[in-house]
Amino acid sequence: MPRGKDLAPRKRRKKTDAEKEVTRLAKEEKKRRRQQHDDEMKRKADHKRKMNFFRPFDCGDTNIDNGIPGNRDDSTDDVIMETTDIIDTDDDGIITFSEEIDAGCADEDPSIVANLDIDEDAADDLDEGAEAEPDNQAPSKLKCGVQATFMIHIQERLKKEIANKTKALERKWLLDHLKMNDGWIRKEQAESMIRSLTSSRQSPSTCNDATIKWAKYNRPYYKDIKVWLPDLLLLGGCTPCCPSCKSDSHVVRHGFNTNHIGREVIGLTENYYILTCRYKCKSCEQKKRELLQAAIAEESPVPVKLKYTFMGWDAESLPLTALGAGDEFPAILTWRAGIDKELLDLMRPLFDKGVRPEAFSDTILELHAKEHTRAWLRYEREFMLEKRKNALDKDWAAWPEFSSMYDPDLWNDHTPTGTYLAKAYKRSNQEMRLHLDKEVKKRGAKSLHPDTSYKEGKNLCQWRGKSIFNGLETVLTEVGEVRIQHHVVSDSHDQKTTPLEAFKKTTQEYGLPQPQLIFTDNPSRDYNFYFNMFESIQQQKAKFNAGLSDLAAPNESSYPFDPETPHLKIISTAEEINLAIASMMEIMDTQKGFALDSEHKVTFNGRGMGKEESKIGLIQIAFFNKSENDRIQYIFIRTHKLKKLPIPLVRLLSGPVPVIGVNVGGDLARIAHDFDIGHAMGNRPKNTIINLGTYARKRDVIQNGAIGMKQLIKTVLGLTVDKNKNDTFSDWNAKELSASQIKYALIDVDGPLKVFLELSKKPDLTQRLKLSEASIGKLVDVVPRYGSVACMATRAASGRIIDAVYCESPEGIVQSKVRAGAGMVAVQLDTIYSPSLQIPHYRKIDKNAKPTLADFGNGMLILPIQMLKEHIESDEIREYGGSVANQSGLTVPATSISQRGDEGLSSQNVSVDESNEECDHDLPHQNNTVDGSRLNGDDDIDEYSQEYTDDYLTGNALDDIGIDLTLDDIELLRASAVEGEFVSGDRIPLHCEWLPDAPSPNEICDVYSPQLGDVFHAMNRPYVPINHEAKKGYFVALQNAFFVYNEEQMKHLVDRMKDSGVTDGEIERMKYFNSQIFISCVERQVPPPSILYWRVRAVFALYGSMIDGKTNKPLFTAKAWAKAKGILTEILLGYYSDPPGMCMYTKRMRRNGTVHKNKYGIEMIECIRGTNRTEAYHKNLIVTFRHWHTGIEMSDCLLSERRHRHNHRCSERRRFGFPTLGHFDTWLVDQLQILVLANRGRVLYPNWSNSSDYRDTDESFDTVAIHSLELDEALKYEWENRINKQAVKLTSDQSYMCRRMGVPLPFLPFSTQEENQLFANCALADDFPMQNADEAAIAWCKYVDGVTIFPKLPVHIRTHKEAFERNMRVKDCVERARSGKERLDELNNAVKPTVAANSEAVTCPDALPPIHPNATHNEPHVITAGTAIGLPVYPSDKRRRGSRGHDKKQRAPRSCGRCKLYNGEHMHECVGRGRGGNDACQYFDFDGTPR
Repeated sequence: MPRGKDLAPRKRRKKTDAEKEVTRLAKEEKKRRRQQHDDEMKRKADHKRKMNFFRPFDCGDTNIDNGIPGNRDDSTDDVIMETTDIIDTDDDGIITFSEEIDAGCADEDPSIVANLDIDEDAADDLDEGAEAEPDNQAPSKLKCGVQATFMIHIQERLKKEIANKTKALERKWLLDHLKMNDGWIRKEQAESMIRSLTSSRQSPSTCNDATIKWAKYNRPYYKDIKVWLPDLLLLGGCTPCCPSCKSDSHVVRHGFNTNHIGREVIGLTENYYILTCRYKCKSCEQKKRELLQAAIAEESPVPVKLKYTFMGWDAESLPLTALGAGDEFPAILTWRAGIDKELLDLMRPLFDKGVRPEAFSDTILELHAKEHTRAWLRYEREFMLEKRKNALDKDWAAWPEFSSMYDPDLWNDHTPTGTYLAKAYKRSNQEMRLHLDKEVKKRGAKSLHPDTSYKEGKNLCQWRGKSIFNGLETVLTEVGEVRIQHHVVSDSHDQKTTPLEAFKKTTQEYGLPQPQLIFTDNPSRDYNFYFNMFESIQQQKAKFNAGLSDLAAPNESSYPFDPETPHLKIISTAEEINLAIASMMEIMDTQKGFALDSEHKVTFNGRGMGKEESKIGLIQIAFFNKSENDRIQYIFIRTHKLKKLPIPLVRLLSGPVPVIGVNVGGDLARIAHDFDIGHAMGNRPKNTIINLGTYARKRDVIQNGAIGMKQLIKTVLGLTVDKNKNDTFSDWNAKELSASQIKYALIDVDGPLKVFLELSKKPDLTQRLKLSEASIGKLVDVVPRYGSVACMATRAASGRIIDAVYCESPEGIVQSKVRAGAGMVAVQLDTIYSPSLQIPHYRKIDKNAKPTLADFGNGMLILPIQMLKEHIESDEIREYGGSVANQSGLTVPATSISQRGDEGLSSQNVSVDESNEECDHDLPHQNNTVDGSRLNGDDDIDEYSQEYTDDYLTGNALDDIGIDLTLDDIELLRASAVEGEFVSGDRIPLHCEWLPDAPSPNEICDVYSPQLGDVFHAMNRPYVPINHEAKKGYFVALQNAFFVYNEEQMKHLVDRMKDSGVTDGEIERMKYFNSQIFISCVERQVPPPSILYWRVRAVFALYGSMIDGKTNKPLFTAKAWAKAKGILTEILLGYYSDPPGMCMYTKRMRRNGTVHKNKYGIEMIECIRGTNRTEAYHKNLIVTFRHWHTGIEMSDCLLSERRHRHNHRCSERRRFGFPTLGHFDTWLVDQLQILVLANRGRVLYPNWSNSSDYRDTDESFDTVAIHSLELDEALKYEWENRINKQAVKLTSDQSYMCRRMGVPLPFLPFSTQEENQLFANCALADDFPMQNADEAAIAWCKYVDGVTIFPKLPVHIRTHKEAFERNMRVKDCVERARSGKERLDELNNAVKPTVAANSEAVTCPDALPPIHPNATHNEPHVITAGTAIGLPVYPSDKRRRGSRGHDKKQRAPRSCGRCKLYNGEHMHECVGRGRGGNDACQYFDFDGTPR
């Protein structure tokens, strides 16, 4: 019940002394805050004026961060933005312009520029410190223009009607109007409102001495007004909630502000204003009073302020309004203005499409200026009409000139700058960021598709010329939705750990399944990282390979190893080494030599790439002890603490005793480099360095010398080497070697020694016959004259040397004046193995071609001594495969054969020194790599051998490249694939010179991996020339090799196509040139490794050596062959084959939920394999960022918006039952779901999950923590204990980075001179761990001050170290070239043109020329865009039917009869002059009593 009227005035309770003290302290606190606020605002205004922030026409300022002229970023906070004037408050609290604006408005032609640029980071909100005006108090005196005066009167009228202070029986017409119009007072209603206000009896003093009177010439200057009084005007009355206690139970109206009337809101074409009152929470007021009293009693400092008064538009109160009425508020308010929600809704899609805030500001300015011009046109037309009507009275002369855009008393327009719009956009995005993040988190991921892009990083702002983030890591799900996204400095694994851990935690808390598959573009590099990161991946791999036994073949045994071997001696001191080497030389069989290997500690970067950071830590030696029946004995020498090697050891390493190993030459070179004994090592004879790869190839045991140790031991000894992969790059400098390390090191020398012993029993098949050994009757084998080692280990025929000088040639063959002697030998052929071998120095008569062995039969011929070697009675020697032509079924251009000279390349030209052969585990950049990336200790993957040079791939050596692809090979592989057995164990199909030995088909095990590589990345890794004639055929063949079409689906599609009239020929051409129609509706499978390996290898071998007819170069270079080798190794590891039971396709859905069909009626499908969708997403980021250099915070806002829109579109296309909304404000749908369920008892969208119902998790996106926990703790410790916090001044973007990453200071790249000098000092310091980037980043924190030295990430240390070393080399080069540069400077000064002084003064450009009389037309007007341009035509004066004619004499004005009777002064203004008559008189009762 409302409170009744008091019969007697109530007495006010006296305040106690404590309450008076509380009030006094509160007033002083409020006064202090207000003074502090005013001082801060004055300081910022002065600073901006000094920085010339007034925005004229484009002045081409320079971005001081990245040095890009005219490319200023409106959203970057740590650079100077182009802004304009500052809206400030005068002493009376009215929003006014600064002096620059006033001066511009006074000018006749002011510049039309955006002028609303508010510092949103100011201390407190203006509304917070405002004083509430009691309803019974007159407002403070304000300076008012047309609109301000109007708003003051509206506010005064509202006060009276709300407080029930209107006259008796007087209608509350303003509240009635607001209720009928949703709180709006439109500018078209200004006239009726003003007339109603002037008709109400009120003294001028109650309106701030601002009289209000309707005038036609002021009509254009009135704007719309929104009155926001939710407790009176919304849904029957919704009292705002208190922001502090979140309740409306004790909230009452507190009055209106005295320092400003309302807020100006930026609209699309013009602005409007919002009025509201202030509210007070009595409960919070009482609570604050109690806190103050407690503080006084305890003599403690005044507690933190408790907000108990608030404006009706308070941002924290609006969302809490009952029944969601706060959504009806039309604007988003900033510090002193606001942006209309419709304008903000327009900003979001436009910014997502790449429209910059500055461009959007220009658009708004254009629309505002156009509205001003149109209003000016209406004003002048109305003035012309008034001028004609009142020409006699000259009343039209009172009409002033139309106002300029920035006249504060009249039009008073404000348009936002790009900076203002960017800040408003960021504030709006921050309000919805939590919901947008939940929209991402709620999406499950059965498979992850990660990729790193550097497109977005190029558009981010820089810190002193250095990029803060270089890349963007994005992980998509199987339906193409973004699930993980964050900035990175590089694509190293250490920066992905924290985001992936947060992802795992979120999926667990939300009850979502863990990923089952991961697709990457480099599976070899990423395998161990993701395998160790996700337990689900480990379980999935075990599930895929559950039916497989040990990878070794049943007929193979593991390498024998005795961990308690008594024949091993580990030594480390010089004395021990001297004694051990002396003893070794006494008992070693020097003829058999010794095996050597070395190990060293390798430090890895975050990408998993190995970096050689330490010298050799262990040298292993194995030798035969002749005193104990050639028992193998081992010596391990720990060298990590030695600065130089003892002399006996140096003599052993540089002496003539043969040294054996896989890439043992590389070990010797590394030892010589690390211990500076290169001068001594140069004395070792090269023939004493036995590289087992070349040694085995010369004996035709293997076909490629670039073989790994595991494969070599398996081939020669038939043993499977089982070494722990983690030991390959373990810490070999540890105090004690582990048992696993000892086993690893023993095998590395024991295996090569046993392999050498076995290979030494076989003859060297590459030794050619010497002229001194060519005796009569000697049995010899005929071999190719040129070719690789593997080729020369074959034979084409056998015979014996005969005593002859000339030999009769067969019929049709002419001898080129060749006789025995001088390097030529006569041979009688006995057996021919390869009839196609060409014979030099002979030619056929009938055609210009060289004859072959088939033309001679078992006859006699004269051959070069280089084509003969001593005959070996063995059936194991391979037959020569023949000439280059047609060996692979290909046709090599004639130039590659016909231009081949007899001299050509000798075998010495194409062979390689044994010391340069590759090892399988020594150097990370040499081995265990695929495409330059480490395979995490996988010993079987080698980089290409150094003998594969581009020089060798040109010229005559190409004649021996080819693939022996025969029908026997095809039948052999078919039997292996179909029948599951290898029929002929002695023959290895698809031999290729440039590829490693192919395993036997029955040796390949079908291993499946849950971490798969992208097939298309694999196809593109071997680089091929763009214009090579074999390129198209190669890629089509490679694609057909990787993918196998579903035969049933393909047959169904082909039948449909034939029914539609497509011929067989057209179908075949489509498969070759336009395969998309088949790919889009026919499933394709990547076959198991046992099948895929042979299909892909055949393509490489077939096309790799194909010669281009124009350039005479092969399709593959040496580097391409290395890439192909890595791909084949990855295939064997199962990185590309489809795992069993995993479907790689989904049906392609329409937005209406139906399945897409092609023109033949076949349902279309989409493939989830690979990372193509992730790369496409990154490519589309160009649409958003273009050439826009954004700040970190703005970039995060743009990414969150694009991520949300992208995910929503993907869900509409690929999520079954997902509704098509047409917009992206999903929080509205969440609320709609709740309301429909509550009101109607049904679920609106059954397949929709409310993101608002999910609880928040620690996972975040975009700018996230990418540093380790140890680095975080070190930085926070220094911040708390050493760093001077008062000296730290961070930009807003840097502060944003700190908040997002949870650190007190941002991680920034090296940029200052102090940091560079400190880095140089640290590099020289002995106690600074420069070799370990992680430890170096932690140690760097000791020097951080937050002013000139900032914390660094490990990747910053790594990259700057490389740049530092490179810069040192550049400085040395510049210093060496100093004398030459000085001479160049002298030359430039001596030889230069003479420039004459310009006598003409520089002037301004000419103005636009005036129109010439002869250039004008005679038409009365021209119509453009619907507007007639010319003098308007007056309306006709003819009297129309029903209209009143002119009065013959002037009519007397209407007057109130009662006021006239009693001599009232207001008889012409009283309402009684109208239809209400005397009864409506405002001033007199019926008996004449004044009211």
